Order: sequence, then C-alpha cells, then structure tokens
Amino acid sequence: MLQDDRDNLELDKLQIENRKLAAEALKFMAEERKLRQEAFWHPFATGSVILTAIAGIMALLVKLLKHARFGKRKDHAAFHSR
Repeated sequence: MLQDDRDNLELDKLQIENRKLAAEALKFMAEERKLRQEAFWHPFATGSVILTAIAGIMALLVKLLKHARFGKRKDHAAFHSR
C-alpha cells in the first residue's frame, strides 16, 4: 500500500510538471506569434517615419527658400523706391 501511495504521488508530480511545461509551451508560441507580427510590421512603420521626416524636411526647405527669395525681393524693391 505504501509503495502504491508513493507511485501515485510520483505520478501526480509528473502530471503537474507536464501541465506546467504545456502551459509554458503555449506561452512561448503566443510570444512567437507576437514577435512575428511585430517583425512583419516594423519595416512599414520605419518606412513611414522616414518618409514623414523627409516630407517635413522638404517642406521646411521650401518654406525657407521661398522666404529667402521673396524676402530679398521686398528689400530690393524697398531700396529702389527711395
């Protein structure tokens, strides 16, 4: 009887360990899905950030060039009207 109790306890411990490992495997599979999804979308996010930065820099340059060009014309016209 004592040997049967020991065997049952050992079997229970092994079943608990098996459940723990199965739960951990499910956790790792969920983590893998998450990382795969992030890896798929990362290039798109990076590309959109780069394009937005380029568009912002271009808009700033256009604004500065227009200001520099038209600012000189106003000063030039004011100088000649004197």
